Amino acid sequence: MPTTLGREIVRSKLPDKYKHYADKVLDKKTTTELMTALAKEDPDAYVDILQDLNNFGQSVVSTYGRDAALPFKDFRVSTEIRHLSEKMKAIVDNVLNDDSLTDAQKEDKIKALGYKYTQKIEDAVFADNDRRQTALASQIKSGSRGKKVQLRQMLFGNMLVKDALNRDIPYLGIEAYANGVSPTAYWVSASSGRKGYYDVQAATGQAGYLGKRVTAATHDTIISEFDCGTKDTGVPFPANSIKNIGAVLLKPFHKHQPGEIVTPQMVAEADDDEMMVLRSPMTCKSSNGVCAMCNGLDESGKFPGVGEYVSMNAARSFVEPLTQSGISSKHVGGVGGKKVEDPEGEDQPTGFRSIERMFTTPSNFPGAAVLAPQDGTITEIRPAPQGGTYVTVGNKTLYCSPYRTMKVKVGDQVYAGDVLTNGVPNPMEVVALKGLGAGRVYFMNKLNDILKAGGAGTDRRNLESFTRAILNKVEITNPDGYEDYLPGDIVNYSTVMADYEPREDSVELPVEQASNKYLEKPVLYYSVGTRITPEVANELKKYDFNKVLVNDNAPSFAAKFMRPAEGLQHDRNWLPRLSGERLREGLFDAARQGITDAYDSPSYVDRIVIEPLKPKTSM
Repeated sequence: MPTTLGREIVRSKLPDKYKHYADKVLDKKTTTELMTALAKEDPDAYVDILQDLNNFGQSVVSTYGRDAALPFKDFRVSTEIRHLSEKMKAIVDNVLNDDSLTDAQKEDKIKALGYKYTQKIEDAVFADNDRRQTALASQIKSGSRGKKVQLRQMLFGNMLVKDALNRDIPYLGIEAYANGVSPTAYWVSASSGRKGYYDVQAATGQAGYLGKRVTAATHDTIISEFDCGTKDTGVPFPANSIKNIGAVLLKPFHKHQPGEIVTPQMVAEADDDEMMVLRSPMTCKSSNGVCAMCNGLDESGKFPGVGEYVSMNAARSFVEPLTQSGISSKHVGGVGGKKVEDPEGEDQPTGFRSIERMFTTPSNFPGAAVLAPQDGTITEIRPAPQGGTYVTVGNKTLYCSPYRTMKVKVGDQVYAGDVLTNGVPNPMEVVALKGLGAGRVYFMNKLNDILKAGGAGTDRRNLESFTRAILNKVEITNPDGYEDYLPGDIVNYSTVMADYEPREDSVELPVEQASNKYLEKPVLYYSVGTRITPEVANELKKYDFNKVLVNDNAPSFAAKFMRPAEGLQHDRNWLPRLSGERLREGLFDAARQGITDAYDSPSYVDRIVIEPLKPKTSM
């Protein structure tokens, strides 16, 4: 097989098992694959090999850097691309000179041309450079530097760009930066530059601040024990997902029994429509933190040790990529060319804003779906004079904005929390209407989808652990209080569950006979206080939970969604409250309740403040 000196040098630096990689094109994808395999098999050798290859690369760059530089000829627009540009200009001129079209119609057609041709032109420009073996194409192809969109901008033009509100401007930039642009094209493209600049500034500050808040919300969620012993709480996931590997089975799967660790072989056995019910941090019964069994194996293939801050590490796993995904906008920020039709509505925020709303849950939730506030029948759907729609559920009428599309019709029976329109449900409403357990599962799945779309995706099991940490509050609703808590107190659900005893008038019933009653014992992913609706009953029966312990009345507490910035205000110890926001409110509340602190909290705040003050023990 033909080879080169460079290939043989790389081959000499790799272990025997991986020498065949030297025969491949070591682009970004292949290099990542190689390094991941090396890191998993031998972490110590991985560091040495990576350093060795890095030294080799630096040597080559130092010696041959002049030859690797971008030559002036790479910035020349080829004859083929010039002809392509002339054709595109002719198509645009035909639209602009068509007197039968209104200005609005012309703008729509210009944008339609951008949606149709931008990607084709981008591919053509790259293919032309790849054929000519330019240094620019080589760098992009290897993944070392640059993007195809930047090459297209340089040698063809911007095509569509976006304004500050992320809307496509109806102007096609068909002037290559390499040749210089007209004042008009420069003025329009300045919008792209401003947006990119703002995105990086906003991403750095806003994503950093959000990261600080969501990380602080996990301050006391640690691995508190090896096994909480749960036999009836877990979450169903698609059985063929590789994200299940390392989790622990709650229910049997094929020939595999509860308590077994999910392996790649088990995932390979699964059919597309099968589900696995797994133990999860979201449903762990530990009173303080989560247990190692519900957490599952970590990245090293072992159960995490007692005392590890798994939820804080989980938060960090997406906070940094979230920041970087925003910063990367400076390279191509404001570039359009793709028509995005969000099924949830045109008013859906994008990028960082779509993620931020999931944590801040403002009352005016951007792009919110309309949820049924109560059980009832859809009795009327009618247009609103101001635009949008009115929908009536029982005796309550709700307004739906013009961006919302109805998902129900007159005569449909709905239950509190059911989605009536497109849009993204506000997690605060989901928790209030459907309970803490269902709210956790919704929040985790939706956050996972948004992070992936924003380029900050992380492992699903990280989000399970994180969700447990930030969605773990209930509010005391009984006018007489509950145990030592007063009405209105906010406490950890897991703390309440540690000592919770089902009420004496609770009964165990077949799930189909428990309609409109309230769970007294957690089951599957549903929490105590969840009202049994047909949807809940069907879900429980689907996974063979055929009997439930229920009560006619709601318990003395109700699920409460707490924004990350608010969670520390309600900590059961006063010292961790000092690391949060709204200190006056939090500390006054602690004084009102007579809260003390034994300084033995698992919170990292206690570790930071108290550990240095402890006397040193002599050896």
